[in-house]
Amino acid sequence: MKKFSLSLLSLSIFSTILYAQSSGLYSEENLIIAMFILGVIGIITLFISSQQITNLRTQHKQMKGMQDNINDRHDKLLSVMTKHIQSMAQETVKNTHELATKIDHTDLNKIVHSESKLLGITSDLIEFLRLKSKKVEIINENFKLVNLLNDTLGILNSNFKGSEIELNYDIDNNIPNTLIGDTLNLNKILVNIFEFSINNDAKELLLKIYKTGNFATEIKLNFLIKINMDMDVEDNITLFNSKYNEDTKKYEGLDLFVAKELSLLMNGELIARNSEDKDVEFLLTIPFKSKKDKALKLNKELENKRVLVVDTNKNSTQYIKNIFLNLKYNTQTDTTKNFILQDIDLSAFDILVINNTLLTQADIKTIVSLDVKLISIGNTFTYKKDDETSPYFLNKPIHQESVYKIINKLYTPSTHKEVESKKVISSSIQVHRENFRDTPNVTLQRFSEFKGKKILLVEDNFINQKVLTSVLSRSEIEITIANHGQEALDLVNGEEKFDLVLMDINMPVMDGYTASQKIREDEKFNNLPIVSLTALTSPDEVQKMFNCGMNGYLAKPFYKERLFTVFSIFLANEPVHNRRDSDRKQKKKVFDGLNIETGIQNTDNSDIFYKEVLIEFKDAYANTDKTFKKLIEDQRVEQLRLLCLDIKGLSGAIGAIDMHDLATEVLQRLIFKKYELLPNYIKLYQYELEKLNKSINEYLL
Repeated sequence: MKKFSLSLLSLSIFSTILYAQSSGLYSEENLIIAMFILGVIGIITLFISSQQITNLRTQHKQMKGMQDNINDRHDKLLSVMTKHIQSMAQETVKNTHELATKIDHTDLNKIVHSESKLLGITSDLIEFLRLKSKKVEIINENFKLVNLLNDTLGILNSNFKGSEIELNYDIDNNIPNTLIGDTLNLNKILVNIFEFSINNDAKELLLKIYKTGNFATEIKLNFLIKINMDMDVEDNITLFNSKYNEDTKKYEGLDLFVAKELSLLMNGELIARNSEDKDVEFLLTIPFKSKKDKALKLNKELENKRVLVVDTNKNSTQYIKNIFLNLKYNTQTDTTKNFILQDIDLSAFDILVINNTLLTQADIKTIVSLDVKLISIGNTFTYKKDDETSPYFLNKPIHQESVYKIINKLYTPSTHKEVESKKVISSSIQVHRENFRDTPNVTLQRFSEFKGKKILLVEDNFINQKVLTSVLSRSEIEITIANHGQEALDLVNGEEKFDLVLMDINMPVMDGYTASQKIREDEKFNNLPIVSLTALTSPDEVQKMFNCGMNGYLAKPFYKERLFTVFSIFLANEPVHNRRDSDRKQKKKVFDGLNIETGIQNTDNSDIFYKEVLIEFKDAYANTDKTFKKLIEDQRVEQLRLLCLDIKGLSGAIGAIDMHDLATEVLQRLIFKKYELLPNYIKLYQYELEKLNKSINEYLL
């Protein structure tokens, strides 16, 4: 900008002199006037330039302040966050033992909830450590909005199955289905916000997606989550900081903290506010980027239908109506009371969309006799197979693509549908249509029964990649990783021959559905089993997986017992290796300064997650002895206190008792201002850290 101002000044001088020459005014008096004018212009130009430089400096200072604030929040959060992980784990294990002898379903649900709560904290802990060590990378790629929504819903359904939750979508008609962004981290943000809301007793949630901005301003993509929750959230700083509630024994805010940090990395913003009707609203705003794709369009014979929508929830009724209105359908709604008590002339409609709880078999026969197409609707969270009172069934939340597909099914001959659903699946491949059951008594060593097998893991989630590779790390199974469907296609068509493909669904560039279809188009891969890794377990999504040529689906989160079952079905076509050696109980090894049992207990009793926490801990803190020494020598007491709080909390969580005790002792010296004693701890810290690093490395081998 400074160069621009100087160029402008030079141009002004040059232009004025030329003007004077061309006008015959090249006299001393006119030159003085011209130079005076140029001087004024120069002063103005330099003033503007100086203002611009000042603004740039101010912006730089603000950006630096924001970064310092983020780092400070990281430090303070970690010290609070890790302080209570061990006690929380012990509480969970205690609850599990107390309830293990009972058979009441409510008690069993308590066990599941406790374990899910701890598992979520463990995952967020790993994510936090990755944020801390600056490992989280934002990757903007093409992705389908419907896949993002389905993936988010699948995770929520897995965690809150059976809950009385009403979730709806309200998506503007001008939002394209193919967007450009980081679908993985978008999913994390949405899941964390929804889980925070549901854990705080929210029962009705709305996700509204819309654009803001115009040609003069940057266009933004907005995800507005509205929750009927009684909570004052105007103090955003408090809301997005994590803390442990001693009274309720609950971790609060860790999910929102991670969501906030991810939104900043995406050049976006996440805020919370109270609406006029006192509901809570979370607004995620990110830059809008999209790819041109074909809009959903119905065939002419499917246009201009008359639709009646009847649901038990007033808001849901309106959102479903909006979807049909976007399809240019003449759509009306009615209340459940009117529908039950009044004699409505259904023959005036082509399609009836109605909550499944309002229908009896007699009602269905009457509706069919009137030649009215029937779509029954249920709820994903409370869905049971018996809910499908009609062959055409939708689970809420409903989006436009699901409605588009079911309308095509309504008016498509069944014989054609059957051909379409079978044509991509080869009869030579075993298809496992049920959930995979747990194989009892599975140890990590038993996976060596499949050593030498070659597996292609198609998964964009770093943590899921690490979990699966950790499970199989000592089994001598050859694992190749693809980050999206296109990479998977390139690898499958390469020189490597794979025995099994584990395929995620929601991925950037190319999703799992498309990749599986393209693999099946080549007959030479007819005998290559493809098993979906997914949180999507609704009937429509599962059927879509099989239609694309998949041979089974493994629901997330992963359990080694079910993964072993998958391998047994699709890989055990040859004599497996001798099990006796792998099943022998190995003598427990002692690691100096590292209590493995305590660490595993603190991470959902999962040695897989424990190893991931150790890896992230090592990456973030393995060389902090230099930092520790520097802070003491420079007498930077506050920064030293934050470092010791980090180390104290994390070392307790991973079972590093000696390091935990040392950090506690240094903190005591800081509290009582015994600064003169701090240099004595430099070598002690170095010794304990070297010992801990050595033990971690030995355990991870």
